[in-house]
Amino acid sequence: MLGVVAGTMVSEWREEFAANKTRDRALQSLANEVAQNRIFLHYRIDYYQSVIDGIESARSRRGKEAGLEDVPAMRGLNPPMFRRAAYDVSFHSGAFANFDFELAERVASTYAFQDWIPRMADMTAGSLVARGAGEISLDDLKAAFTDWNTMCRELLQYQEALARELPPADAFYRDRLATAPPLQVPAAVPADAVQ
Repeated sequence: MLGVVAGTMVSEWREEFAANKTRDRALQSLANEVAQNRIFLHYRIDYYQSVIDGIESARSRRGKEAGLEDVPAMRGLNPPMFRRAAYDVSFHSGAFANFDFELAERVASTYAFQDWIPRMADMTAGSLVARGAGEISLDDLKAAFTDWNTMCRELLQYQEALARELPPADAFYRDRLATAPPLQVPAAVPADAVQ
């Protein structure tokens, strides 16, 4: 009888050890993935802001005559795309079930918001493309890029808060994040500049 109890305890200990190891690996993978997405967001926000600034500059120089050719920063619509493999693996492997409940809730809500952004950006891009190149105004583009910039900045805040609760990302990602473009604070648009 004592041997059965000891065997059961050892088996449970091994299972718990394996579950904790899987959980810790999943948390580290999530930390690295969140860092990758934060790096991407820094570059994407920088691009969106440069297009917005370029449109404002073109408008101030040429007024209503300004066109897309006056915005050299414009390299396409480029909706955001994010990584989520670590999230999917941690969820489907069962590691997610071993996370602290509040942390699991924050991870899930951050990734849900992250998934929502490209869908909204695709809808905006699709409506612009459907109009045809000759029908898209700089005001339309500025509105789209402003929306995307705002959504990406909000997501970055979610991800930065989540990153503080996860283990530190690997040095490779920390180094890349440290060299990502610093975020500019968007300039306020005077009320009389809105046409």
